[in-house]
Amino acid sequence: MLQTGVLLSITHASAMYASAMYVVPMWALHLQCCLSHLPLSITMSIGACDLAGTTFTDNMAASSGGHVYVNGSAIMHADGVTFQSSKAQAGGSLYALGNATMVLNHTTIMGGQSTGYAGGCVYATGRSKIRLYNSAVSGCQSSMGGGGIVVFERVQLVLRNSTIFNNVAGVSAGSDLGICGGGAVAAFENTTISMFACKLQNNSACRGGAVYLVDQAQAEFLPPVGNWPGEHCSCKDRRYAL
Repeated sequence: MLQTGVLLSITHASAMYASAMYVVPMWALHLQCCLSHLPLSITMSIGACDLAGTTFTDNMAASSGGHVYVNGSAIMHADGVTFQSSKAQAGGSLYALGNATMVLNHTTIMGGQSTGYAGGCVYATGRSKIRLYNSAVSGCQSSMGGGGIVVFERVQLVLRNSTIFNNVAGVSAGSDLGICGGGAVAAFENTTISMFACKLQNNSACRGGAVYLVDQAQAEFLPPVGNWPGEHCSCKDRRYAL
């Protein structure tokens, strides 16, 4: 049923990949503050997805992307969206793969949990592009690296006016020390991170409580951020720490 002015809420769904939404090329979907009475689980094959005023709650994927899985050349835009309380082996909330693009504005991602690998809130790989503007990532946990966000394989991650706080990486007792770093953000394999006017607070990990860079990953912080209490940037290749 279509109802003007009613926010969409997607809750208590489960699947192998992306319990709430699975995004792949060739189709388009637009959800904007006007849908209700939908099934608890939504699985889609789409190439362009616009979300606004939408809430995802208590969803779980057995493999990747607790809330949303974006694949191929697919594009997802989210504005004023809340992703909360989700679980997956990798990418507790969001998972991007293979040239996918995610653009998040005024969006909150919280309470995501990566139960078997990395990326408590966001996992991106395969040259994906991830953009967070005026957004927040908080209260997420990862078994290994990237309590908040983890990126691999030449992913481009850009954050502007955003906050990443209260995230934990490496919560599993047997976590590999080589990949359990980055309480806020972990970057591997020639990825690039750009942060502009962002705040990272109260994140923790076995290495790089705030940011962990390895395998020629690079990071740019504007303006220069200095030290955060109890946190630092651990960088094997470029040998600097914040």
